[in-house]
Amino acid sequence: MNAIKRLLVLAVTVLCASATFAQTVPESLNLVRLDAVVSAPITPDTAVLTMAAEKSGSDASAITQQINKIMGDAVREAKAVSGVEAITGNFSTQQQYDNKGNVIGWTVRSDLILKSKDFGSLGKLSGNLSQSLKMVGSGFEVSRELKTREDAALLQQGLQAFQAKAKVAAQTLGFSGYTIREINIQQAQLEQPNPPRPMMMMARAAAMADAAPVQIEAGRTVINLTVSGSIQLK
Repeated sequence: MNAIKRLLVLAVTVLCASATFAQTVPESLNLVRLDAVVSAPITPDTAVLTMAAEKSGSDASAITQQINKIMGDAVREAKAVSGVEAITGNFSTQQQYDNKGNVIGWTVRSDLILKSKDFGSLGKLSGNLSQSLKMVGSGFEVSRELKTREDAALLQQGLQAFQAKAKVAAQTLGFSGYTIREINIQQAQLEQPNPPRPMMMMARAAAMADAAPVQIEAGRTVINLTVSGSIQLK
């Protein structure tokens, strides 16, 4: 019986202590949510060109053999250039019809994607290949190495901007300081660079100028990073 009484007393004591603790725990007051967005210009360091071999005729097999030879020669020439990555792209075979719906021939096309950080070498190569291939697309990419470096610098700026906003919020609202309660860092995002139209125009001109090198120049784009979170003013 005494043991039961001691257990009851202990339970009541624990409940009272818990209630007292709950009353002394401060509520989460004076929380402020903040966002800091930082950005920086970045120049893509990798040029991407898409060239295609295309032929039409009545014999699909013969045309395919011709395209395969042209593409094979182009790939070998591209891979012989240091710093150039050559990747075969889409391959398609399409039927041609007359006005009565009868099949009168075939069109075979194969794409070659060229990538390089050496714009001069890539421009010269594409000029040479323009004798057998046509330019069908161009653009730029940011390499993983460049983006990693830019991300690190931008992250530091973003955290500093978040701290600056938190300090201003505390001072403006009459508080002596703040404590960071939560912080989130979004992955840095690249804005879509402007389409390199001048490069494509020069590429078409190069095809008519006896293997003239294509002049390639990347325009700038912007990389953005957002740091968001909440602070408790004190």
